[in-house]
Parts: sequence; structure tokens; C-alpha cells
Amino acid sequence: MKKLFPILILFVFFGLVACENDDESSLKYANGLKGNIQKGPFINGSSVTIQLLNDNFVATGISYNTVTNNDFGGFQIENKIDAPYVEVITNGFYFNEVTGQISDTQLSLRSLWKIDNSEETNVNILTTLSKDRIIYLVKNKGLNYEAAKIQAQKEILDIFHISYPDDIDFNHLDISKDGDENAILLAISTILQGDFAVGQLSEVISKFILDIEKDGVLDNEEIKNTLYNHSENLDMISLRNNLKKRYTDINQTVVIAPFEKYVKSMLPLQIVEISPRQDEFFVSGLDTIKIFFNKPIDPNTITAENIVVSRGSISTLQGEFIYDPLLYLVKFLPAEELVPEEMYTIDITPELKGVDHMGFQENYRSHFHSYSCDLKRRLKAYYPLNGDAKDATGNGFDASIINGVYTQGIDGIENGACNLSAPGGHMMIPNVVNAGDPNWSYSIWVNIDKTSEKFSLLLFNEEKGYSANIPDIYLYLSSSYVCSGTDFLGFYIGWGAGKLNTHSWHLLTLVIDNSVGHVYMDGVLIQKSKNTPSQDGYFYDYSGKYMVSWSEKHVQNYLYETLQGSIDNVRFYDRALNPKEIFELYKQKK
Repeated sequence: MKKLFPILILFVFFGLVACENDDESSLKYANGLKGNIQKGPFINGSSVTIQLLNDNFVATGISYNTVTNNDFGGFQIENKIDAPYVEVITNGFYFNEVTGQISDTQLSLRSLWKIDNSEETNVNILTTLSKDRIIYLVKNKGLNYEAAKIQAQKEILDIFHISYPDDIDFNHLDISKDGDENAILLAISTILQGDFAVGQLSEVISKFILDIEKDGVLDNEEIKNTLYNHSENLDMISLRNNLKKRYTDINQTVVIAPFEKYVKSMLPLQIVEISPRQDEFFVSGLDTIKIFFNKPIDPNTITAENIVVSRGSISTLQGEFIYDPLLYLVKFLPAEELVPEEMYTIDITPELKGVDHMGFQENYRSHFHSYSCDLKRRLKAYYPLNGDAKDATGNGFDASIINGVYTQGIDGIENGACNLSAPGGHMMIPNVVNAGDPNWSYSIWVNIDKTSEKFSLLLFNEEKGYSANIPDIYLYLSSSYVCSGTDFLGFYIGWGAGKLNTHSWHLLTLVIDNSVGHVYMDGVLIQKSKNTPSQDGYFYDYSGKYMVSWSEKHVQNYLYETLQGSIDNVRFYDRALNPKEIFELYKQKK
């Protein structure tokens, strides 16, 4: 009996151990399985196969078939799952978030899931991309399932330059829920989709899976370029609107995660827009400089060392930085007012980085100019043409109208402009400025009633030039370069589509800035000359009178004609107007 007692003890011990192992094994089994299938959401009736796998990921021969039971991609089975792993295989039509339409053919997605206390697994692009890599790491690298899954997930996110904690679980991601992890799924789903048809998407998914299976690295340059191009060209506003409409149409209330912050992660950090823009003009007193990026910025790198705003070449501006993570916008609020007539520079170093730790590949630099806006400063003559041609500045440069008729002005007031369409109609102006000076400006509003295919309509010219009959011409209208030749040094403005139109008011401004001529129409630069005597826009010293249109006595034998239309608000400055002032002239009209 004494000999039997130790044996009984051993039987009891192994029996307890066996019971304990049975309890642990029972944790591998589940009484059912449910989840959602998403690319965008799979539609109702999509096929779902749950295939049971053993510890070596080999099919046991037992599988269950079902279909999605709503347009949300939902599926559910209540069969007991008596295996440690399952593979969920799906095939169906889905909502394409890029096109906003249901796919025209079916797509297959997969998911590998270890049975544990949870009876829920989703199926999506990321579970599909990671499945084979997880199995390879377990079978060939000696990792357990949990470690293999963490590594495979990190490798795939690295391909898209997305960093996220190890606790992310591809099987529990859901594009219809808020949160950064769900935003990542939606972003990668849209990047892979791009402008692809379903067949192309399926091909890329297959090649992607095969490429990363053994080393976790995407080597296929064609696929990388495809993902890069998709990322660069996706319209994220349309994507969000398409998804919102889809969920509304299927009576689902969802929160779409901020996927926009991850869509551009593959791209180098870039500036989408900067305000003021490169070489833009603005009025002094600007209180905010805005820099829009293509992807989220690491707030810790937004510093005065990494974004430097300077005045001229020596003075660095102090100020406050404010970051808007939704717009990828960095605002700089200068501590001092930006002064006029100055050039400012924005320098951004590669140390400014996105949340993915990618920065600029080299230093970025942008210039912009501050301008004053004083339309009375050095205004030599102003002719509002309100019933007469007097100089409203009081400087005494009164002009005269010959054969003109006062008519409705640009502001709609009667006798507020002058029509020069009558034979010999023109405006004679004293020598307000010397055309040979390096800096001066001329501005005129015109409303053309009738164009000419044969003749040039003159907007600013000398009364007499180097000969009695052929003056120098500074600004004229024409359907072609009919006035070109040795006697012509001015600017031609055409008409028609996209140019000056008849029966509408247009502001034309000629600016000579350091002997370089600029012509603006409606506040926008349309022509610029070179600073040489042989090029258009270089004018010689002149002390005679100027004319708008042409008197009839000078028409004979030359391709010039009386202006067929009205003029208003003629101005002369003995300085070069800056672009801001020209635009302000256009806005205020009078």
C-alpha cells in the first residue's frame, strides 16, 4: 500500500496539470465570429468564408460560409470554432471612396485571426497585406504569433512612412470610426485605390504581398511610384464627401477619422501654399504670415531656428508661431509691424519635420515684398473727365478735348467720361512727364465700342515724334502688330477672348520702372520690356504734348485711327507705381 501512495500522488498531479492545460486550450476556441469587411464598405450579399487553421496555419478541412448582412460590410456566424486560428476570405462589391460609386467588379480581401477571448475580427486592406508576412515570420523566424503580427504591422506602416505604437491591431480597425488608427486604415486604403479599377487594385495587392513576404520591405519600384503618385494626387475633400454621402445613403451615422493627415505621409515635406506668395506684394501692416504644408508637422520642430523670417539681409523678426493640425498650417505672428518698401525672406530648414520625421530635403526660401499704397503720392496730373479736362490735382496740367462728347462714366454718373468716337476725336495733354525719365506711370480707363481689323487705336502717344507725321507710340490697341516697325517703341494690347473686350471698362496702366516698361490690364501684369534701347518700352526724352486717340489730320497714309470708345480717370505719376497700388486703382475705379 505504501508503494501505491506515491503513484496515486503522481496520477493526481498529472490530472491537475491536464485539467489546467485543457482550460488554456479552451481559450483558443470561440462560439462564433463576426466583423466588418471594408475597402470602402462591402455591400450586402458579399461572400464570406471562415476557414479553420491549425497551429501551423494549415487548413483543417472545416470552413463556414456566409454573406454580409448589410451595406456596412457586416458578417456573423454562430458556429463553434474549434481551432487556434482562422482565415477569413471575402469576395464582393464595395463602395469606392475615390469615385464615390460601387465597384464594377468584385474584390477579394483576407484576414488572419488568432482565436482568443475576442470573437470579432474585421477584414480590410491592412489585414490582407499583413497575413502572409505574419505566417512567414512564425514559420521561418521563430516568432510567436503576437510578435510576428507586431513586426509585420510595423513593416507595412513603415512602407507608407507612418509611425504608430505597437498596440495597433489591423484586425480591429474600422474606417467608420474615429481615431488615428482608423484614419491610418482609411488613408492606406485610398492610397492603394487611387485611380485604379478593381483589377488593377487586385494586381497591386498581390504583388505587394509577394514582395514583402520574406523581408518586410517593398522593393518593387513600380509599386512604390504608383503609391507615391496616388498619394500626391488624391482629392481628400472629395474622398471625405463621398464617404459621408455613402454612410448617409445607407442610414449609418459615423465619424470619419482624420485620414487626411496620413495620405501624404509618403511624400517629402512640401509647402502647398505660402502667404504672402513668392514675390507677392502687400500693404504694410500685414500681421500674419501663413505656411500651408502637404502633411502634418511635428509641433516640436516649429521653432524660430527652423522657420526664420527676416527683413532685408540682416534683421530677424521675432514673433509667435501657431499651428493648426487640421489644415497643416503654421502661422507666424510678427512682434513688429512689417514696414513698407522692404523685402522679407522666409527660410525653412530641414530640421522642420513632419510627424513622420521626414523634413525638407534642403533649405527652403521664399521672398515677398512689402509696399506702401499711397495713390496721391507724386500724382502729377489727374483727369476725372467730369464734364471737362481739367487737372484735378491743382498742378495746372489742364488738358483739352477735341471732338469729344461727355458721356456716362465708369461709376455710372452722367458726364463722367469722354467718348472720342467722332472723327478727329482726341485728348491733348501737356508734357506732364518726360517719357525719357527712368520712372513714371500712366493710367487710363477705356471702354471700347468698336474695334478695327486694319487700324490701331491709340491710348497714349506723342503729338509729334522724330518726324512731323510719325510720333512715338507708347500704348495702343490692335488686333495684330500692325504698328510694328522702326517708328514704334510702345506696347500693343489685343482684344478678344481672354483680352480686352468691347463694351466693358478696363484699366490699362503703363509703368516705367528703372527704364523697364510694364503694362497692366485690370490690375494684372500682362507685358514687360527689356532694358535696352532696341526693345519695346524704352522711350526717349520728349518735351512736347501727348495725345489719347489721334486727330484726323494725322490719319492719312498711316494705320492709325480715332479711338472708337470712351476714356475715364486718366492719371500721371512721376514715379513707378507698385503692383499693390495698381491693383488698388483697379478696385476703387475713381
